Amino acid sequence: MSPQQSGVSAAEIAAAYDAATPALGAGHALEARLIGAGAYARRLAAARDAATRAYAPYSNYGVGAALLLSDGSVVTGANFENASYGLSLCAETVALATVNAQGRLADVVAIGVVGGMIRDGAIAGEDVVRPCGRCRQVINEAAHGYE
Repeated sequence: MSPQQSGVSAAEIAAAYDAATPALGAGHALEARLIGAGAYARRLAAARDAATRAYAPYSNYGVGAALLLSDGSVVTGANFENASYGLSLCAETVALATVNAQGRLADVVAIGVVGGMIRDGAIAGEDVVRPCGRCRQVINEAAHGYE
């Protein structure tokens, strides 16, 4: 599938790679080599689609996460806000909890996170977002739980 077929622009992929490279270091280079741009674009498209289903009545900012599993399947999650801000659920943790409930946490190969303002049922803009501190901790523990 080409980036255009997936609904993800080549510019978005390039920007996402550029934004992620410093944070991911050697792991990012490994992903690009092993998984390839097609899977990366598919994951971003799945995350964008999930973001349109975010429950975000307070911020109107939808975030979608897509997890690539070792068999090539993709599992998604979307943010779920709450009036008590601390009880809101981030897209990354929703996706990881879903995979864990399926008994497949060890199968997670990569994650993509996309966010933007929700307008007319779509995500405006092409923001690839970085996980918050809480999500980074959850991702870190999930990754190290099977070492």
